[in-house]
Amino acid sequence: HSFPTRRSSDLLGSSDTTHYARLINSKAHDWVRRGAKVYYASVAPVGSRPGDDTYVSPSGKKVTNAQVRRWNAQMRSKLSSDVKVLDTYNAVLGSYHASDSLHYDDATYRQLYDFVRRSVT
Repeated sequence: HSFPTRRSSDLLGSSDTTHYARLINSKAHDWVRRGAKVYYASVAPVGSRPGDDTYVSPSGKKVTNAQVRRWNAQMRSKLSSDVKVLDTYNAVLGSYHASDSLHYDDATYRQLYDFVRRSVT
């Protein structure tokens, strides 16, 4: 059987890179065997603009870009060769804008979208 010609995107939330990478790797191996290409988009920067590198949630939890970079580095090192990492963090690092330090403006989302489209082959 060939892999269906549809696209799928999964967004999972987790604070444990080992668990998350293991889950992705376990699925990716089967998907690649069936003819799919598997991509993982890194976590993009937080903060309202370049130079502002902190997001504080409504509950008071603080996330910094240093933490995001560590997460991305850990994921990159734990993902198998079946998974191509899309570096969305660096794709928008110098030009993103988010009024609430988390959700980007339309121009930034467009930049991410264009980057992913160019990267997925």
